[in-house]
Amino acid sequence: MLKQDGPGHSNINLKVDRISSIRDILNVVFCRKWEGVVFFVVVVILVIISAYRAVTMYESTAKILIKVGRENASLDPTVMGSAIGINQNRGSGLLSEVAIIESRYIAERVVSNLDLGNIFVEETDKVTGSADTKKYDSGGTSIQQSEQANTGLAKKNKSYGNNEDTEDAVKMVREHLSVKADEDSNTIFLAYSSQNPLMAQTILNNVIDIYMERHIEIHQSQASPRFFMVQSEKLLNALKQKELALEQFCGKRGIVSMESQKQAILVQIEKLESSINTARSQIFSSQEKIVLLEKTLGERSSTVEISRVAERDPAFNNIKQVLTTLQMKEYNLRNRYPEDSRILRDLRNEIDLVKLKLAEEQESMYRVTTGIDNNYLTLELDLEREKANLQSNLAVKQSTEIELKKKKEELAVLVDSGSMYLSLQRDVNIADGEYRKYRETLHQSNVFAALDIDKVSNVSMIQAPTYPERPSKGHKKRNLLLGLVLAVGGGIGIIFFREFLDQTLKTDEDVNKYLGVSVLTTVPLIKHE
Repeated sequence: MLKQDGPGHSNINLKVDRISSIRDILNVVFCRKWEGVVFFVVVVILVIISAYRAVTMYESTAKILIKVGRENASLDPTVMGSAIGINQNRGSGLLSEVAIIESRYIAERVVSNLDLGNIFVEETDKVTGSADTKKYDSGGTSIQQSEQANTGLAKKNKSYGNNEDTEDAVKMVREHLSVKADEDSNTIFLAYSSQNPLMAQTILNNVIDIYMERHIEIHQSQASPRFFMVQSEKLLNALKQKELALEQFCGKRGIVSMESQKQAILVQIEKLESSINTARSQIFSSQEKIVLLEKTLGERSSTVEISRVAERDPAFNNIKQVLTTLQMKEYNLRNRYPEDSRILRDLRNEIDLVKLKLAEEQESMYRVTTGIDNNYLTLELDLEREKANLQSNLAVKQSTEIELKKKKEELAVLVDSGSMYLSLQRDVNIADGEYRKYRETLHQSNVFAALDIDKVSNVSMIQAPTYPERPSKGHKKRNLLLGLVLAVGGGIGIIFFREFLDQTLKTDEDVNKYLGVSVLTTVPLIKHE
């Protein structure tokens, strides 16, 4: 198989790896040195151009602390009535402050204070090369402009540029300003990047100053203390009228304390009812005792037998003689008159009466001596005592019932007056609450007004804007050094990459190794002149 020397080699569809020693590496580098040199030169030129055109930026940083103060510790004093609490945590409060710093208002004030519209136009002309007649420092900003920004020669609301330049300057300030909040420490980190370190420090310092003013403006009170003073006086007069109406109502009905009086009357009613129940039980007991005593006295005699002496009764003999006479007379008349005659019947009836009388009389009689029974007297005394107790309990019961009726009437009057009393008391409480709230708000308003006048804020600066001595980005020396390293490494890499992609056979050994044949001859490449 033939092989040509030079660039006209036969191309074989094989992936050949011929780098196996340092000699082969050096040979590859030597053979493809121009490819590496071209890549190196191109990369170096591009790095130099990019480094020359790159803008060096300096970053000034600052830290501010948002303390718990009047702006976020209480509600706006101008808000009256029931307020709905907002569950605002520390993170959301910091985000609100970040929103204020990043607002367009802050950027416009900074542009107005520092006359950044004209500076932006001149910096733009410098970058485009259209107007570069002033002396610039290494940051790309004219020294005259930096000194003007630092000394504050530009005044607030100064006329500058046109609207487009102002808009571009505001956009530039907002883009180069970075604000981050740290929720764990109530700290806000601010950073501003500019081509000039003094300009970055000046702009960031203006941002913080304007933010502090804006912070006070947003959180200041919306009403003057005089408004709350006038309202407090009106509410005080209304409160006095309500209290007078309540006092007159209570005096007319004898009310000192509604609840206390109700409680006292209820206690008295309870005691009276208890007394009535006790009197009823005592009356019932006395009536039972009286019945029992009267029954006992009815069954007993008021006298008692002291002595008894036996004697013959003369009346017994007389009655016996009369009976004998009557019986003899009956016997005589019976012989003369029939049995059913009226004379016999009357006589016999008379005989029966005498017999009955005789039966009642005793043959002998006793002389009995009697006296007053002491137990009977004691029972009579107890009976009279119980009757007296009964009358006393009845009188107590009657008087207690009258007193109970009066107390219930008093309670009814209090209950009837309760709704009106509660209405008047509620009006007094409402008027007193409104008055107290306005007085407290008046005090807060006076404090807040004094704080607003003195511009006292809960924002403190932990770290003032720093003066950046080293650029944050756009390091030309570092970029050039990295470009050289990239050019050298890329040149060597492109050499070996090109060698890896080259699949041609260049030596007799390659033909013998990869094709398994021997080279018979070689034909040199002849260059024609």
